[in-house]
Amino acid sequence: MSSLARNVILHQGALGDWVLTLPIVRALSLASGRTEVVAAGQKGRLAQRLFPQIVARDIGLSPWTSLFGEMRDEHAESQLAAVLGTTERVIDFVGSDTDVVGRNIERLAPNASVHHVQPRPPEDWSGHIGAWHLAQLRQQGWDLAPRPPSRRSNPRGALVVHPGSGGRHKCWPPERFAALIDDLRKRQPELPVLPVLGEAELERWPPEARKLWQGVYGARVLGTLDELYDVLTQARVYVGNDSGPTHLAAQLGLPTLALFGPSPAQVWSPVGPGVRVIAPARPVAMDWLSVDRVIRELLGILEAAFAQAGG
Repeated sequence: MSSLARNVILHQGALGDWVLTLPIVRALSLASGRTEVVAAGQKGRLAQRLFPQIVARDIGLSPWTSLFGEMRDEHAESQLAAVLGTTERVIDFVGSDTDVVGRNIERLAPNASVHHVQPRPPEDWSGHIGAWHLAQLRQQGWDLAPRPPSRRSNPRGALVVHPGSGGRHKCWPPERFAALIDDLRKRQPELPVLPVLGEAELERWPPEARKLWQGVYGARVLGTLDELYDVLTQARVYVGNDSGPTHLAAQLGLPTLALFGPSPAQVWSPVGPGVRVIAPARPVAMDWLSVDRVIRELLGILEAAFAQAGG
């Protein structure tokens, strides 16, 4: 393991939570030298694809798993000390200054500025989640200016439609997504429309629903974050629920339409230069939203994307 990192960021949350920290990751990777990201599963690799100068580690593998216990593995501890003992700053989205993870980090990084950040805000928080992260950093003496993504334009790409989410209650009814696709293909037959399905849909949807979406609507099943990244970077526009892929589309600079219902959009809206959010005045079930409303918003986004591309 390298001992040259100036920043180490630790995170173990879901895709959407991780993507919402990327403005901080981007600021560090562009302005502060070598940054190591220690995240769950494929998420570190995703950050590395976004920011090639980053070094990605898996928090679910040794030696990082040793942070969650009493550190009885001397070899693992020496590996961690080689990184944390020479870094300048640690941003810890996993532990706190009172739990075992936080205490282990502080012991192994005696010369670093260690910032413990709770990734999710309290229920009474009314600002954006990004503001919650920055407020905690300011309280710990660091006033960071996050870096937004640049706008992405691919006028020949597809409209990507993702009907899923890790939270079942956040999903607009699949039959309304299907009606949306049918309507768009009738209105603009020249527009490629690509539905994509992920792990949640494979687990929850009955086989006949998956067969319908793959056979009739041409849905593509994405098994990895690399596949998702590749699809999104080639897309023209994206529409989806409050989900990890929606947040990623926004962070890639893609024109993004995010559909909200039960979760407060003022807290959880995606961050990006081309984001539009459809949200109710107060949290309600996702069936509040009509197909016509989404069609109107999408047509406006497509028109704007076409004009921006010089069409």
